[in-house]
Amino acid sequence: RHLILVVFGLSGLIGLGLQRFNKPFSFLIALFISAEMILYARHFIVLKPIPETRHDAELITLLKQDKEPYRVLTNFGAWIPPRDSFDFDAGANYRVFNATGYDPSILRSYYEFIDIANGNAPGASILAHDVQVPYLNVFSPATDFLNIKYILVPRAYDPLAGASGQASSRFRLIREDVSRDYRLYENKNVKPRFYIENGSAAIEKYSPNEIVLTTDVPKDATMVSSEVFYPGWEGFVDGKKVDVIKTNNAFRALFVPAGRHTVTYRYSPRIFLVGGVVSLASLGIACYIFFRSMSSTQSNKNS
Repeated sequence: RHLILVVFGLSGLIGLGLQRFNKPFSFLIALFISAEMILYARHFIVLKPIPETRHDAELITLLKQDKEPYRVLTNFGAWIPPRDSFDFDAGANYRVFNATGYDPSILRSYYEFIDIANGNAPGASILAHDVQVPYLNVFSPATDFLNIKYILVPRAYDPLAGASGQASSRFRLIREDVSRDYRLYENKNVKPRFYIENGSAAIEKYSPNEIVLTTDVPKDATMVSSEVFYPGWEGFVDGKKVDVIKTNNAFRALFVPAGRHTVTYRYSPRIFLVGGVVSLASLGIACYIFFRSMSSTQSNKNS
């Protein structure tokens, strides 16, 4: 981001200089400005290998081995060394779901859910964590609910090291890399992404804008999920639209009748339709004004 400021700022200043002064003097001004900006900006320009070359290929292969969708929890700060092995947003490249991330626009309801799961007031951690959700207390039941099967932690800040009692049977160390300074644990109590008490919910299709499941329940029930609730998500049971319910402060659920059914979640926000209509109307008006102006100009020439 600093490089963008330097490039555009430098270009604008050079352009102004070239317009106002003769060429030799303009060149000297441009040279002086460039030297000054590079001198002070050099601390913010650091050359590093692209992230993909730093990532741990064996770790990524392990995280991608599951057929069912599960999440990994990168439970550490942005400055911690394990980030080089699998950074917060690397999941988008490798199709690995992450329960956290590095983003200045965090979904508020999800952020508050993590705060509540940690025993804090909603939003209490915002001053300490403003570009990522707070570190999750991995012993919280929320870890199971959030479909977190893998937990990546730095060796020096490992809350699971030496865990006893139920925690020792709940989490299993499956990979440790001393040189990269991380440990990877498996959560053996992880819940599926979609689940129904005393029933089953099998994922048939999973894509960013549509999810199709087959449910089988002995009696009417609510299908709970760890998928976030957001305006624009619609629910269908056997093609019939049903209400999508907001549960646990941030997630979506829907009512499923007894028996075997096909359940579909589809993301189709109205704002896209409204935006499309407005864009087409604006294009039509612009074309009308343009052709009318051309017609008027031609009429004036003929006159």
